[in-house]
Amino acid sequence: MQRFPPTADRVQVSVNGSGSASWRSDGKELFFSAPDQNIMAVDVMPGPGEVNPVRRDFVYIVRCADGSLYTGYARDPEARLRVHNNGKGARYTAGRRPVTLVYSEACRSRSDAVKREYELKQWSRKRKEQLLRAASRR
Repeated sequence: MQRFPPTADRVQVSVNGSGSASWRSDGKELFFSAPDQNIMAVDVMPGPGEVNPVRRDFVYIVRCADGSLYTGYARDPEARLRVHNNGKGARYTAGRRPVTLVYSEACRSRSDAVKREYELKQWSRKRKEQLLRAASRR
């Protein structure tokens, strides 16, 4: 039996071989079992207004060594920061290293993260700095 967070409207389970998996919830966790099978993957879909506990997509802002701001999206902002600092990220940040992560925001889906990235990229620097100040006070 495997445990997963309870925030689910829909659950997709892949099992090794033929067969199926069952699940139940005690209100705190979801419990999965697949008799004589190995559970290969579980995709827990979020309920309304919830962020997916299994897969998250983020929009992030990094501050470059020259003081400029770069906005992007990633599944793992910390890992993406390492990629930027290795010079293999965006062309913009490659020549402005090192970069530091100054903001990240979890989104419900990749689509929402891309839309939010586009929205933030339209903002003026002044407005982005206001967002960063407000986020640092939380």
